[in-house]
This record gives sequence, C-alpha cells and structure tokens, in this order.
Amino acid sequence: MGAVGYVIACVLMAVIYFRGKTYFKRYRLLVDKVKDGWGAMAVATFLIYVMLIFIATNPKPLAQRVEYLPNFAIVSVTVLAFYGVFITSLVQKRKLSELNIQLMEEKKWHTIAYQDGLTKLDNRMSYMERINTIEREMSENDILHAVIMDIDNFKRINDSLGHHFGNITLQKTADFIRKYFPQESYESFRIGGDEFAVIAKNVSSHDIDTHIKHLEKISGGEIGCTLSIGFTQVVFGQNRALETAFELADQNMYSMKEAKNKK
Repeated sequence: MGAVGYVIACVLMAVIYFRGKTYFKRYRLLVDKVKDGWGAMAVATFLIYVMLIFIATNPKPLAQRVEYLPNFAIVSVTVLAFYGVFITSLVQKRKLSELNIQLMEEKKWHTIAYQDGLTKLDNRMSYMERINTIEREMSENDILHAVIMDIDNFKRINDSLGHHFGNITLQKTADFIRKYFPQESYESFRIGGDEFAVIAKNVSSHDIDTHIKHLEKISGGEIGCTLSIGFTQVVFGQNRALETAFELADQNMYSMKEAKNKK
C-alpha cells in the first residue's frame, strides 16, 4: 500500500510539474526579484508535502518503524527553512525601512533645495535646471511658450498692509497659478520676490494669448490684486532658445505694466 501511495504521489507531482511548467518559471522569476528567502520556503513546502505523503502511506507510530527517521530530518529541515525565511524577511524589512528613511531624508532636502517654502511652487534653482534640461531635450515638434508674470504694485501692498499680508498675497497668487496653469500643460515656478515663470507645453499662441488675457481680468477678483503677464513662443534653433524667450516675455510683461501705469 505504501509503495502504491508513493507511486501515485510521484505521478501527481510529475503531472503538476509538466502542466504548471510555465507558472513555475514565472514563480522562479518572481523569487529572483524578491530575494527574500522564498526559495527556501518553496523547498520547505515540498518537504512538507513529502512528509504528509509518507505519514499517510505509513500509518504506524513513528517509534515502531526505523524508516520513519527521515521524517524527523524532514521536519527539522522544514522548520529551519521557515525560520530562515522569517529571519531573512526581518533583515529585508530592516533594510527597506532604512532605505525608506534615507529616501525620505533625500526627499526632504530635495524639497528644501528645489521648492519655494512660502508658495510651494518650484523655486528659481529648479527653474534654471528645468530650462537647461529642456534646452538639451527639446525638438522642433515641441510647442513651447515662456510666460512671465508678477504682481502689480506689490511693494505698495507690503509697505501699506505689512509683510504678513504680502505673504498671503503671494500664496494666493501661487494658488491662482496652480489653478489656471495646470500641470498637464504647464510648469510653474516662483523665480523672485513677486515674479513667477511658467513654461507652457503644446499650447498654441492664440490659445495662450486668450487664456492670459482672461486671467489678467479675473486675477484682481480672485487674489485681491492684478497681475501683469507677458509671454512669447520659443524659437527653436536659437542659442539659449528658452532663456531668450523668457527674456522677451519679461520685456513684454514690463511693457504691459507700463501701459497700465499710464492709464
């Protein structure tokens, strides 16, 4: 009976192996990626399977049969395998925890270095790096516009109402920019005291002109002050194309500001 049971078990294992070859291959790939002791777990599971078959086909008490002794070895190896998996998992979790702490620390310092603390927009350093990256990667198929804006009479706001109110105005302006220059098509930066820059991606000149004129009209009602906004399209093939575009956008913005002051 015992021999027949072993034969049946071996046949079943052969069927499982050949039928599940593809899945076992995926499992091995997963084990190679995880590297967390699951290979030992697989061996332990196989040993348990063998032990259960042995017990099922040899129902006498262990003490009455010498051939039962391999079961003790199987149980011992199984326990050690699971224990090894447990220890390996703890070590891996500790390493992951340390790595997570390191990543959080790096993220914190990256935020300090590249994000404006008051408005939470990317800061001037981030702006300069982004310009350099786009200069290297842009192609003639890209449609890019440089947009510059600042708050009208911001110095008067600070002087008459105080720096605290000035800070609130800057935060409201940043929220306004995030709302009307969404990340899908725009990248926004605070590059100076009350000056903001936006890189517009894949937006036509007509659309952005219409958009900006609308924003100039509604900015006073939403943030309590008006904005002057200038923009220009990036001309590919120029040296420092994006940087030059921002300089022209800045000039356009100041022309608009002067026109407002003359009214």
